[in-house]
Amino acid sequence: MPVINVFEQTAQLGRPVDNTSRVRPDNSGAMAIARENAGIARTLAVGIDNLQENITKADIMAANNEYNRKMNELTLKLQQNKEQKALNNMEVYEKERQKIVDSILKNGPASIRYGVGNRAFMTMTDRDWTSQRDKMQRYVIGESENFQNTQLTQQLQTGLKEAADNYGSDDSLQAVNRRNDFMIAARYYNYGPERIKLEQDKVRAATVNTAITAAINADDYNRAGEMLQAYGDYLTPEAKMNFDKSVQTYRNNNIQVMQFKDLYARYGDDVNAALAEMDNNGAFVNTAAGMDYARASIGEQRGVNQCANFTSDYIRAAGGDTALCSSLADGTYRNFEEKGLVYTNRNELRDGDIVFWQVDGSGYDASNSPAAVESGSEAYKGITHVGVYDAKTGKVIQSGTHGISAMDMDAKGYHVVGFGRVGGRSTSPAEMEKKKNAYMAYARSQRAQKQYNENLLVDNASNQMLSAYNNGVRDPQYFMQIAKSVAGNDYSMYSTLTNVAEAFGNAGTYKLSVAEEVDLENRIATGRLSNNELIQELKDKGVSPDVIRKYEKENMEAVSGKGKFALNYDGAVKVVEERLGEKLTTEQKMGMKHWMTRFADNYLQTNGRLPTYEELFDVGTESLVKGVGGVKIPGAYPWSSDIEYNNTELINHGIYKIQDTGNGNVAVYFEGNAVPVIMDKNDLLQEME
Repeated sequence: MPVINVFEQTAQLGRPVDNTSRVRPDNSGAMAIARENAGIARTLAVGIDNLQENITKADIMAANNEYNRKMNELTLKLQQNKEQKALNNMEVYEKERQKIVDSILKNGPASIRYGVGNRAFMTMTDRDWTSQRDKMQRYVIGESENFQNTQLTQQLQTGLKEAADNYGSDDSLQAVNRRNDFMIAARYYNYGPERIKLEQDKVRAATVNTAITAAINADDYNRAGEMLQAYGDYLTPEAKMNFDKSVQTYRNNNIQVMQFKDLYARYGDDVNAALAEMDNNGAFVNTAAGMDYARASIGEQRGVNQCANFTSDYIRAAGGDTALCSSLADGTYRNFEEKGLVYTNRNELRDGDIVFWQVDGSGYDASNSPAAVESGSEAYKGITHVGVYDAKTGKVIQSGTHGISAMDMDAKGYHVVGFGRVGGRSTSPAEMEKKKNAYMAYARSQRAQKQYNENLLVDNASNQMLSAYNNGVRDPQYFMQIAKSVAGNDYSMYSTLTNVAEAFGNAGTYKLSVAEEVDLENRIATGRLSNNELIQELKDKGVSPDVIRKYEKENMEAVSGKGKFALNYDGAVKVVEERLGEKLTTEQKMGMKHWMTRFADNYLQTNGRLPTYEELFDVGTESLVKGVGGVKIPGAYPWSSDIEYNNTELINHGIYKIQDTGNGNVAVYFEGNAVPVIMDKNDLLQEME
């Protein structure tokens, strides 16, 4: 095929340059392609943008998750700090939070370091930080409160200890209150004055309560009464009433003891004679005796706010009704009023009557409610002062700031509310029975104390005699000289010690039988044997000095409640009985008590201490269990039950242990013997009958 020269052919037709202005090329296809390509490019660009946005979003979420994870760890760590250690938590929290954010940005992808991704990440962390910061702030505030409470509590505890240790000093108590008031005001500064006062009043009440309790625990009831009158307004009504009752009960008991002491010195154990005098004296008031006491007290300094306590002492000295007494002036008036013993007519005044005043500037509101006595802001009838009328001078004897003195009834600032007449102590049969029992208890205590003192002297003399005896001394005159030296001018004691001396000077070798030992120990345990009786009995039997000394010591322990006698065996037996839910026979109770005592004695010697009551209860319960030592005695007839024994039965017969030997015999251990007696079962049966 011939090649056609295009350019030649076209040249022959005309040059291109000459025809361009007239040319209209058909490029619709190319344009379509171009448009299509442009659409694809735009679609691809949108896709790329969406992909990048999703990647950025994922990066942001991952970074925020990491932030919150690390912040949770930081929060938990900082919440381990308590009270004082938590006070700088916010500063640490902010610094460490910034480190977490910086670390995430530094180590994270570029998408969160720049542009929209960075702004989105920071917005999210800032939103989370608002909640996290608030939570930590609340925690710090709470721990700050706890820290302040701890510090305040420690300070207040120190104040309470000081109040207890120095309850006798008003200056110390006031110093404690002042210091506590300051610390409480500082602690609750942001809570307002009402909260501050509330907390101060609570702590003042605790301080006064502690001081009065300390005084009562020290048996210093006079000081307790002083504080009750001076600081009782800080207490709750219930506490105020209870303390007043305790103080008055003690004072009444003290008066009773003094009365019993006088009666016992004159009548001793003659209870009926003592009661007859108490009954006679209880029917009237001895105003003269009371006024002698009041007048003699002038010039004494009893401290501030002691008017009611002084008046109470006067009532007791006069033999008046102790139910009238109180440590509070308005409380005294209320007691008189309840007994119907108040009046207002001055013309009725008698020597020894009681005067009640309102006093200007007392700070108490007058109230007609008897309950105001226990109030801290009110006073019943407005009464804040009380004293005793002295008809000889026309003045009133009262205990004031400057001591006990006589003052004008209508002194400036003092307004008489009314008067009271001291009532007698009409004694009911029930009260007399109570007094009888109280006097008998006092008499027993005096006898016990006397016996204990005598036992101490006997113990001292016996030790000297036994030491001499063990060193070979046998001269009766030597022992008598010790008796004279120890007894001094006490004839009764000399008589007792003479028996001791004679027992040592003429010592025998008689060995007490088991029955004699058991009987002797039972009488000692029940307090039925005086030392003199004991020594006389042992001397007459002709026992050795060692035996005498043994039972002297045991008798002394029984009287003083020491050694194995320190436990309440009767009470222990009763507990066992209650636990079993059944009544024990007299023999069972006696045997159980004896068994417990023996157990306690052995326990003391082995362990150096007495057993606990629970151990004693267990021993008592076990003592009732049949079958001791595996011993069974066949019944008399085939249909009869086997006979077995418990420890209460055995000990009542002087036996502390039995064992079946396996050959028809029984090993029987009698008290006082470590070697058993071998007998057949029928012999044991006869022994136990």
